[in-house]
Amino acid sequence: MDFLNPDDEARKATLEYCDVQALFQFHRFQRERQSDVVMPEKPRERCARLAALYPNVSFRPSEKSQFIAQVKSKARGALIEHLGFIHHGISYLTTTLSFNYDSVQVAFRADGLGIIKEETWYEFFDHELDLAQVRQECAEDEHALHDALDEYFREHVGPNLEDPFFEPGAEDCALYFEYGSEEELKRLLTLCLLTKPDIAAHAGEDLHIFAATEADAPYLSDYDGHYNTRRLDELLAVVLRENQPIGWSFEYNDGIANRQSGYSENAECLCWNVGELLEHCSARERMAARRELREYFAARKLDLARFDALAIKTEKGGSPYESLAASVYAHGG
Repeated sequence: MDFLNPDDEARKATLEYCDVQALFQFHRFQRERQSDVVMPEKPRERCARLAALYPNVSFRPSEKSQFIAQVKSKARGALIEHLGFIHHGISYLTTTLSFNYDSVQVAFRADGLGIIKEETWYEFFDHELDLAQVRQECAEDEHALHDALDEYFREHVGPNLEDPFFEPGAEDCALYFEYGSEEELKRLLTLCLLTKPDIAAHAGEDLHIFAATEADAPYLSDYDGHYNTRRLDELLAVVLRENQPIGWSFEYNDGIANRQSGYSENAECLCWNVGELLEHCSARERMAARRELREYFAARKLDLARFDALAIKTEKGGSPYESLAASVYAHGG
């Protein structure tokens, strides 16, 4: 049954399981917004509870969890006037919104209650929209009315839903550097590689640095097949503080297609091949690499030798350790 169709004149209808759930959810929301105690649902008492909620409607169970609802003979009006979430007794405005090519019906009642209908599913919300003012400002212009309701929903309702409506393309963040640059990051990364004695043996491997997102800092990937050593990880923890890539995109995760839960935030990735970084280095650059890297860390009151020593200890099976970059920074070098 369509609870947002005020023109339905039927006095009798079959309620599917989802319809019954929507009716209970509607009353539960109303009780919660009034700070009333919410009664627990008991499947065997659904018919009796519906009868108590709607005294002018009779309910009897049917097959497959369905209920037959019918307006009692002594009561006037169509079934929708008794069960509907909007009806001619309360002023309301409705419109249809689009999210990721899906249509969603939204209704704003004059009493501050709003309803979202997506196929056979309903959700409810509070709003502070002045319907009389909106009507006055939009006059008889249906397009202006739609735009006003659309803008209000997206700005004031959607973001406050438990699982907001979501358009991934609008939430993506193109890769950029908040500090430093990609060129400087690549230069320092190359110096880190050149100062590793056995780096030539890893020429066929790739390095993947994931950019920062709203939730995570940038980091060097440790996936199988990606070049990563504890030394390089520690060195880059320092470098990435001053050369910080930021960027992400959202990809569908097989969840709800137009809700935030249906998408996962994935960090943008910078990728370099170890061999390609090394082959473009001249003999002079290779010879000067340690000096340049040592000077870079010395300017930040860090000792490159401590990173090298820690790497040697780890390779020999040393015990787990706190991040050297973090500990040195925390203790002032």
